[in-house]
Amino acid sequence: MVSKLTKYMRTPDDPEANHPVFDVDLEFGKMAVQIGQGFKLPGVSLREKSLLCLANDVCEMNLDLAFQMHVALALANGVSGQEIREILYHLAPETGYAKVLQAICAVERNREEGTSS
Repeated sequence: MVSKLTKYMRTPDDPEANHPVFDVDLEFGKMAVQIGQGFKLPGVSLREKSLLCLANDVCEMNLDLAFQMHVALALANGVSGQEIREILYHLAPETGYAKVLQAICAVERNREEGTSS
């Protein structure tokens, strides 16, 4: 799934960026797009915002579609697969090793399926 997302996932307001959410539930997708307007705020780069999304996903254990979309967002904004792994390692002492292990497993599952770098 992630590789399909990276071809257009630059910012949440890209025309097709939230298409995977719309496929699940159109009304919910519309609400999510409105909340994503914070990506337009200046001061933090898209790269940094995508890393913050990943960190939040791990802290909240949102490791399904949202995490996949945020991994795609990070990759599309210049974050390497190795940097994602390093971010996860850095989160472990603060958010919990079990949470980070689940995130690493999610990234690995996507990579093994050919959907992540």
